[in-house]
Amino acid sequence: MRWRTIHATTQSDNERTRDAKSLAFINLGQQKSLWIATANRDSVKMFEQAVPQNLSVLKVLPDDAYAEIIFTSGKKRKQEFQYGSSYLSQSSRVLVIPPGIKEIHVVNVSGHVRKIISN
Repeated sequence: MRWRTIHATTQSDNERTRDAKSLAFINLGQQKSLWIATANRDSVKMFEQAVPQNLSVLKVLPDDAYAEIIFTSGKKRKQEFQYGSSYLSQSSRVLVIPPGIKEIHVVNVSGHVRKIISN
């Protein structure tokens, strides 16, 4: 994946007294993503990420809880969809779909399952 720094700012002395860490992911669509990172008493940094052509990105529904991913090799993976990863941040709720997938089942908070990919 290709990374490019697109913005970095320095916090003022007044802002440096706060204790906060944050990492947020934003899906920009059209094969691009944005990561915004902050750390204790450091600057805010934004990184743009180009998504490789062989990956797909699926935006999940508001009530989707997790996905069960079954690879063609038979291995399984579970990915949960969260509404935030740190204080005062919220990442895009997306599922990155790599190559080699046999099936994906998305389960919502009520337990209903919908099949996204099937070969």
